[in-house]
Amino acid sequence: MHLAQAHTDLCRQLGQTIVKSDAAFLASAEAHANKLAQPLAAVQIRSQRRGARDGAALSWSEERSAGELVARAEEQLAQFERGVAGLWAEWAAAESEVRALLRGMVIPLASPLSGEGYAGDGETGDGAVDDGEGEQLLRRLREAIEREIECAEEDVFELGEEAVTLMKGIEKDFRKDTLADLHIFFQSIDEP
Repeated sequence: MHLAQAHTDLCRQLGQTIVKSDAAFLASAEAHANKLAQPLAAVQIRSQRRGARDGAALSWSEERSAGELVARAEEQLAQFERGVAGLWAEWAAAESEVRALLRGMVIPLASPLSGEGYAGDGETGDGAVDDGEGEQLLRRLREAIEREIECAEEDVFELGEEAVTLMKGIEKDFRKDTLADLHIFFQSIDEP
């Protein structure tokens, strides 16, 4: 009989403990859910910021609504996207310019080989270029194309580096401006 009574008491205490911990968990979850269900304009976030102005270290605190911070982050993202779109447009324009320069250079150099109206040395009476002159023109054409391609590749490489540097700067500024606010926002959610 003693064993049955101990078993009954143990089951009752275990049930009470489980119900208490479940109730505490549910209350905590409900508090978090209520906090998350508030409109973003009602959630205030206080952030501590540090910076320097005129060589002096500054620290200040500001309180803003989560909605305002989200709107600011969206605007920063839109600025970043516009910056990247501008860089892509510059890239496309530079690429088109390089292609046009290459086409402009290849056509004049190739025209002696075409035999159409070219009156240069080494031309036979029927408008064709003799083999020795043709080989020299081909070699000069190849060298000129290689030089132009090298110059164009250097220009494209420099533009690419500038674009990457600019994008990294934009991303760094974006992260710097938003990470502190996001960190504080997530911390404020965890507070019951």
